[in-house]
Amino acid sequence: MKKKLYGKVKYMSLLLAVTVFVMGFSMFTVTGNTPAHIYGGDETTTAGSVVTLPLFIENNPGVAAFTLELSYDTDALSFESVTAVGGSDFEIEQWMLIKNGDCFLWSNDKVGNMLYNTEGEGEMFDLAFKVADDAQPGVYPVEISLKDNQAANISDCYGEPVEVTFTAGIIRIEDNSGAVTVKNVTLFKPADKLAYWTGEDFDITGAQLEVEWSDSSKTYVDVTEQMLEAIPDTDTVGTKTVQVKYENWEFVNDLTFDITVSDPTIKDVTLYTPADKLDYWTGETFDITGAQLKVEWTNDDVTYIDVTEQMLEAVPDTSSAGTKTVQVIYQGWEDKNDLTFDINVEDPELKNVTLYTPADKLTYWTGDNFDITGAQLKLEWTNDDITYINVTEQMLEAMPDMSTAGTKTIQVEYLGWEDVNDLTFDIEVNAVTIKNVTLYKKADKLTYWTGEDFDITGAQLKVEWSNDDIEYIDVTEQMLEAIPNTDTAGTKKVQIVYQGWEDKNDLTFDITVKAPSVINVTMNPAPTQKEFNQGDEFNSDGGKLKIEYDHGDPTYIDITEDMCSGYDMNTPGEQEVTVTYNGYTFTYVINVVGEANPPSGDDTAWLLPVTALLMSGAVVAISIYLKKKKAVD
Repeated sequence: MKKKLYGKVKYMSLLLAVTVFVMGFSMFTVTGNTPAHIYGGDETTTAGSVVTLPLFIENNPGVAAFTLELSYDTDALSFESVTAVGGSDFEIEQWMLIKNGDCFLWSNDKVGNMLYNTEGEGEMFDLAFKVADDAQPGVYPVEISLKDNQAANISDCYGEPVEVTFTAGIIRIEDNSGAVTVKNVTLFKPADKLAYWTGEDFDITGAQLEVEWSDSSKTYVDVTEQMLEAIPDTDTVGTKTVQVKYENWEFVNDLTFDITVSDPTIKDVTLYTPADKLDYWTGETFDITGAQLKVEWTNDDVTYIDVTEQMLEAVPDTSSAGTKTVQVIYQGWEDKNDLTFDINVEDPELKNVTLYTPADKLTYWTGDNFDITGAQLKLEWTNDDITYINVTEQMLEAMPDMSTAGTKTIQVEYLGWEDVNDLTFDIEVNAVTIKNVTLYKKADKLTYWTGEDFDITGAQLKVEWSNDDIEYIDVTEQMLEAIPNTDTAGTKKVQIVYQGWEDKNDLTFDITVKAPSVINVTMNPAPTQKEFNQGDEFNSDGGKLKIEYDHGDPTYIDITEDMCSGYDMNTPGEQEVTVTYNGYTFTYVINVVGEANPPSGDDTAWLLPVTALLMSGAVVAISIYLKKKKAVD
């Protein structure tokens, strides 16, 4: 009989809008521990006919709406219609039943937009299917599920999901041609082996189906792994159900049997083999390889476990000679059985020592640090082992003198073997000389103001040695031919002197010394005396000029009489005195006080003595001026 493939017909989603009104009484959904069960009937038909498959419900806690989806062999069947069973709780006033493709919606909204629960039991609907004319005889399950497998697609009047299970309906198509067809299939025998230990392979041998034919004959079919829904998991303990599938008869009859999977337990543990290596020399690393435990199980299995170091009470000490007992620990069985074995550790003796390799570096420059890296001794033992040890500075008779040039012999000492064999090698120390000196960096500061202290900081010489080393030396004032003079402006050359290399290379650099320039002059304060009597000598004492430069602090100078002009000490009244300095001019006002009432009488009679007096004063003033000028000069 040809087996059909089952598929689901795609359909447009149905939307169910539910509005619940709370009235003057309470409505409750009572859900027991047993979920609702919706299941199909079992009907027999022939090809080309229409068959009605009843749909039932039991353990109904109260449902108000649901949307169900049907899955079946679409090559043999087509879903034609759904009708509610007359007189049932699912055919009532205002109920809604809508078919859409292979799904249908039912709701109990008998009072407008209000949903009510129905707790009806038994047959709900008749599902009409058209059987294809070419449908083959056999069993065709009609599987029932919630639309899209969404729990929300079955609910009570409050919109809460209702727990539900489903069992497929069966449509049996018989052969009306008189040919012999399958009438029934049952499990005749489960597998021979029904008890397993965890990890044991499942064996279907012995399982059989009994096939009853329409002519009352029977045949027996051996079940194969290909007829199982899935191979049961024997890696975990528990009861496992084995589902046999046979031309959809698993939807009609129970074609299952159970197996039990248990964990085996250990019934004995013994030491099966000790380690492969049982004889050691002192210092040799212990090796557990080859040691095994024999583990016997309650399922009569025997396993052999490799012993690891983590299973030892302690790793045996091979640093000293003697018999060492190795204790294996395994789940407490060491307290019941002897899980030990012995190893023997002996001391090997040294039979020869030679220099295997000298140091990696054999050529040096004077002043280099000696490096013993790479030097090795070859040790030959009575156990035929050969070991190589690195020579350290502590094993040398003396460190070579690296301060002088020449061939130096390095003597290695090891347990007196230097008296038996030649444990020496030579190094060559070459004198290091300077091959070039150049100015690497000038001083950081190259521009100065007059009077500023010279600073050599930052200047460096590059010294190249014959050993290809390069050294950078900070220049000090002691290395200069002379400290440059910064008291005068101009370009000054700085000459560095270093072991005569100043005669071979240019070890000089220039600095620039600049004189500061006057950028401003102010009078602060003006001369102290502002009021004079007619004929008094002019006095500039107390007056100062502040001179500011483009670099450095300002200076202050006294205002002298030769800087002042524009006054006449013989003319009474206010006068403006002008102070002049390097092109800068400043003014301040003095007051010359004269006699209040000039002599009366002849208007000219008094001029003679006054004139004589003025001339006399002028002579005195000129004399004083000349004396001051001479003093200044």
